[in-house]
Amino acid sequence: MILIDFDGVVYNTVRAFVELNNELNGLNEDYRDTVSWNFAPNCKNLKTSEEVEELFRYKKLYEKEYFYPNALEVINRLNKNYDLAICTMGDNINIINKLNLIEKYLPKINIIPVVNNNGNLNTKNNIKSTIKLDDHIKNLVSTNGEFSILFEPGKRYEWNEGWESKPTVKTWLEFERLVNEFYGKI
Repeated sequence: MILIDFDGVVYNTVRAFVELNNELNGLNEDYRDTVSWNFAPNCKNLKTSEEVEELFRYKKLYEKEYFYPNALEVINRLNKNYDLAICTMGDNINIINKLNLIEKYLPKINIIPVVNNNGNLNTKNNIKSTIKLDDHIKNLVSTNGEFSILFEPGKRYEWNEGWESKPTVKTWLEFERLVNEFYGKI
């Protein structure tokens, strides 16, 4: 199975998050300045992890078409030839909002939601996969996958540092090529 993360891989959640925070709080921060999980140096108004998590519950966060270039097309093509699923983690409200967006744009894709409520430590790492694509090295280092690939669309964040000399893709077309090479279909 090819297991694909949603936030930061299929969907530009950093952009959506910073722009939603701007809208809600009258700010004018540029999402491209973000470097860390708590959206620093942007979103200075969010002082605690609870405030960050609360913004992840807004339905509006997943209402814009902030998909990375070619993501939808490549996912649909790969889904025709391979066992593929989008795996995403969040609390109940966050998951429902993401599922609605995924269903709208990728209705034929399998989805594996990992619900993490009240600090329960359910993770994506327990799901067996052949290929795993994620933007967070924590989810790649301890994976059950045979082939782990970091998605890094032009910027290194603190959550994907330390993945030196390992498979990294910057675009969805690169990922598609690697998958086809892995399965010998080029």
